[in-house]
Amino acid sequence: MQYKLSYRRWSWQMWYSVKRLGSCAYKLTAFLIIALLLGALFIATRGVHTTTDEDDQFHIGLGSQHLTDDEVKFSLCDEKFIKRQRLKGPLLYDDEYIINVFRDEYLVPPSTQEYRLETSAKYIEYMTLNSWIFLRSRVKAVLGRTARGFFVEAGALDGQYLSNSLPLERELQWTGLLVEANPRSYQKMLTKNRKAWLSPACLSPAKFPQEMILNMMEMMNARSSYDYPWIARGSSHLEETAGGDQEIIQTQFHTTYARVQCFPLATMLLALNVTHIDLLSLDVEGGEPDILRSLPWSQLTVSVMLVEHHGESSSRDEGFLNFITDKGFRVFDYQTDNEGITDYVFVSDKYWQEHGAEILKRSTNFTRAES
Repeated sequence: MQYKLSYRRWSWQMWYSVKRLGSCAYKLTAFLIIALLLGALFIATRGVHTTTDEDDQFHIGLGSQHLTDDEVKFSLCDEKFIKRQRLKGPLLYDDEYIINVFRDEYLVPPSTQEYRLETSAKYIEYMTLNSWIFLRSRVKAVLGRTARGFFVEAGALDGQYLSNSLPLERELQWTGLLVEANPRSYQKMLTKNRKAWLSPACLSPAKFPQEMILNMMEMMNARSSYDYPWIARGSSHLEETAGGDQEIIQTQFHTTYARVQCFPLATMLLALNVTHIDLLSLDVEGGEPDILRSLPWSQLTVSVMLVEHHGESSSRDEGFLNFITDKGFRVFDYQTDNEGITDYVFVSDKYWQEHGAEILKRSTNFTRAES
């Protein structure tokens, strides 16, 4: 009996020991398998990289080299945010996405309603300003009674004050594009019912769209000579293209800031399916040369340009003028004020060859600086 009990005890102990040994072996095997898997994963992922692209997508790639097919992509932002990010640049002016965004979100069609123009005596005093008289007389001389042309006016203010295009629109049935980045001025322009396309964007000084900072000028206080704010608002300008004279202007007016979306002029024209401009008027307080340099001149034509140019108090900007000449234009006339700001009237060589004789006949009532 004692022998049987001892044998059973020994058998049970052996069974228990074997069971424990098996359990340890199982755990050891599992540990080794896990270790091997982790080791293999470590070796396979030694070249893991993570990046965030321009669309704010998070990329995870496996292996020492990462191809598009070997990457997993996660979008960090919603579609609207991604679209806004792409507008910051530097997609080129003819990118179909950029053209569609401008057409769908930054373009208002011509009004079919009657004009609602300001007629008060104080407001229309702008017609007595020397710069407006100079440009108006030169536009009449070079364009004559040409009807139904197409204009682009950048720095359009409220669509009436100092406008170079409004007389053409009202008297000769022209249409075109008015660009004004200052939100206050643009909202006022909407009320005028212009028969032209309107855009609240700004003209990019580069070949791609970008967000920029607009310095918006307002009167510091109400003065009798400035009952209307347009002299101040007309001095609004992009921070990045401001010159020395703008720094002085900022001491005279109150400045606030806005982040504005800018598009190349070429993008705007593609959205409108326009390849020829009869009159291009640029008055954006400093960015004009860069805007002109950004244009794809082989893909569009311009007959007449009115261009404000800063920084000519002591001498002509020969580099700028040489560029204009190289693009096939001649100086018809110009005028420089006491602050070194010049209003240029450029005429394309082709337009001059076709209409030069008529233009000279219409120019007898004033003396040209370039005669």
